[in-house]
Amino acid sequence: MLAWLTSRLVAIGLPLLLALGAGAALAQNAPIALLVPDGVSASDSRVASWLDAAREEGFRVDLITDSQFMLMASAGGTPAYRGVILPDQVHSQASDALVNTVYTYVNAGGNVMLVFDFGVLDGAGFYPLSGGSRFGPLAGVDYCLYAELGDRTTGLGPITGMESQLRRISVPPGKSMPYGASITSTAQALFLPVSNSNPGGLKGYDHSQQLGLAFVDRTKTSKTTFPNKTIRFSTAVQGPKVQSTTSLATLAATTDTLEAISGYVYGFLTYPSFVTRGSYAGDMIASSPYHGLVAGISAYGTAGGRVLFVNTPLTYLKGATDGMLMHGFMSVFAREMLNQPRLARTPNARPGMTLNWHLDAQEAMEPMRFLKANNVWKGGPFSIHMTAGPDVVNFGDALGFNLPQNTEAQQFLRDFVKQGHQVGSHGGWIHDYYGLNATEDNQFALTADGVHTFQDLLDLNRNAIQAVIGQGRVIEYSSPEGNNPKWALRWLQERNTIGYYYGGDTGMGPTRDYRDGVMTTPNMWAFPVMPFGIYATFEEFQDFGVADADVLNWYEQLIDFNIQTRTSRLIYMHPPGAVDSFSVLKSMLDYAKSKSSGKNFQWYTMAELANFMTARNQVTWTEKSTLGMRQFNASHPVSLATMSWQLPKSAYSSPLVLSGQAVVADGGDDWIVRATGGTSLVFMSIPR
Repeated sequence: MLAWLTSRLVAIGLPLLLALGAGAALAQNAPIALLVPDGVSASDSRVASWLDAAREEGFRVDLITDSQFMLMASAGGTPAYRGVILPDQVHSQASDALVNTVYTYVNAGGNVMLVFDFGVLDGAGFYPLSGGSRFGPLAGVDYCLYAELGDRTTGLGPITGMESQLRRISVPPGKSMPYGASITSTAQALFLPVSNSNPGGLKGYDHSQQLGLAFVDRTKTSKTTFPNKTIRFSTAVQGPKVQSTTSLATLAATTDTLEAISGYVYGFLTYPSFVTRGSYAGDMIASSPYHGLVAGISAYGTAGGRVLFVNTPLTYLKGATDGMLMHGFMSVFAREMLNQPRLARTPNARPGMTLNWHLDAQEAMEPMRFLKANNVWKGGPFSIHMTAGPDVVNFGDALGFNLPQNTEAQQFLRDFVKQGHQVGSHGGWIHDYYGLNATEDNQFALTADGVHTFQDLLDLNRNAIQAVIGQGRVIEYSSPEGNNPKWALRWLQERNTIGYYYGGDTGMGPTRDYRDGVMTTPNMWAFPVMPFGIYATFEEFQDFGVADADVLNWYEQLIDFNIQTRTSRLIYMHPPGAVDSFSVLKSMLDYAKSKSSGKNFQWYTMAELANFMTARNQVTWTEKSTLGMRQFNASHPVSLATMSWQLPKSAYSSPLVLSGQAVVADGGDDWIVRATGGTSLVFMSIPR
């Protein structure tokens, strides 16, 4: 293939191609389009969340307005877009003319990602007088059956799918739990009231309440029972209580199992979806046990058009700190349906994980010595965060590290820095007190000692650690109890923190936090904690009888998942629990090491990935068709080093670098083009 490509380049003249790459007008290969109403801009947070998700996933997505879309259709130009996203929330109203244009586009061979309430109201803001959504034939099922169902139009319930299908939409191992005959449940069908002004029923509903934004970060000293949290709905109806009665080791022995998306502490999560009717003939990805189809891909028309129907509100969910599904379905749409190239999500397209150690209290000192004696600290690099005050639960209990007076703890931190680990701040000086008492409203309120404010506790902790390892070095953060008030995040961003441990968006890699639909801190990267069902730390596994074999199996599956998807997730642990389960820890670290040969896996600190993601956001790149080939142009204001592109082998032949610094590698299903330096890069591939 390379010889053929070289001869082709000689025939057309390599100098000519380089000249074209320098600025000649080439036919633009249209990217994915995000369809928005006229007058809605990229600054609208509902739109910005999609564009941010696309950027994080590594895809190019353009905005197109209704008028532009219909004008292009009338000129026969819409098939130039290989795919169009029809988003929820921003576009619940659609004129008949727009609906017809969408049908025309798909009939001509276009692909759409149809999401939840897109176009369920007509141009005047009303539901159809009979039947369901006008897009029912595209979706492959009837949905939004308001004329018939009224306030039972939108249901609430778990999202289920076969394990393989959930992995397909980027639900990692541990972010779903077995669901079926082996699960006991007292759940009843729940619904959200809908109206013309509230078409999906989401006003007044708060999905983030069940995501563990402030959950208990267990340590063996300060907690004796796991919190009995319940899912809350706007209707004040208690959600499903679930309990597994089947060993995970037994379930793992089967080839595929029915699972439901779950969360740390909360178990099965509850999602809105329209009640659907009819037999679905497409490729079903996910469903609701109570309400019907949640997602699937089906064909439409005779020209190869396809529809990814997602019957849950992705825009809303991302704004409610649950962005995993928006990212996962976008990846299926762009990669699986459209064969789009992507800008890799990890440095040099090398997958990995972040291991975040939380040093909460003085009781961790002896376990830290044990881990040192057993060479754990020689691995990594890890993100290691300390709560540095003299107390843990309450002022005066003397259970804390008391870092300013603890010379051994100081030496540990200095050694961590020398060994390449990233030392960060673990919250507010007194671990449990800060974690359980900081709120959105008490930034400047006095604490129990009557001397400090809650902001002071953050300052004391950060300053104590900086006094040991050096000013400007504390750029990572984790909050006790996962409690991150928005004022605390703003305070951290002002002090140049770039990465923090996060209780929202679980299941995802590094992302930027949206709350109440708005990005809170654009200069910091959130690192969602990765759970194993409802647990995440060794203390929890031990206290609630999770078998060592199941824990190790999960860790290994998670490592393999990250390798397969070329992504990274964060796990966390405490030294006391890690020592009590040292055989599992050692086996996990050995497994990770065995995967590191051939640059297949590595440990990343939060800071390393945060710096990479920030630099990655400054990459600009295009893909253009010229002379029967595809040319990629990329640039960066500082350096393209560590940036990579993944080209699906199903759509592209082996690339050839025309200018700039890069190497091409075989990445299994993809060709990997790894930039090694420079500020510009041009490479080319023959489309299949």
